[in-house]
Amino acid sequence: MTEIIRLPGLITYLQAQHKQVETFPEDRMRFTYCQDGREVPVGAYVLRSASGSQWLTLTMKVCPIGRLRARSALVANGELPVGGLTLLLGEVVALRQTLPLEALLPSQLEETLRAMLAMTDQLKHVAELDDADLETPFAYIFR
Repeated sequence: MTEIIRLPGLITYLQAQHKQVETFPEDRMRFTYCQDGREVPVGAYVLRSASGSQWLTLTMKVCPIGRLRARSALVANGELPVGGLTLLLGEVVALRQTLPLEALLPSQLEETLRAMLAMTDQLKHVAELDDADLETPFAYIFR
């Protein structure tokens, strides 16, 4: 499929390509991204700018808020190769990436999901370390 994904077709595309697609009011959704036998929950919602353009925002959970150093996370947002760190419901740190929905190709969505999963995996690994040294990438973000 090389056609651009538009909002009305986004749910249909996700249902065809991913598992457990759930929709909620205000263009919010959740689905399970499957890669290499793994199943990863993804949150998604559509943002609309003042000019009317639409953006698809994707989130993947990283760790509980208690593991994060907030100021360091702000610095890291400028250094992460994909996405930025955000809070979900003030309790969970997540990696968030926003894509322009009006020109989004399925291949771009899938590549973004792969890149987000790789980055989330790296961040989760570092967040779980009790004694990460300064040489560990992004160790300064976590307690």
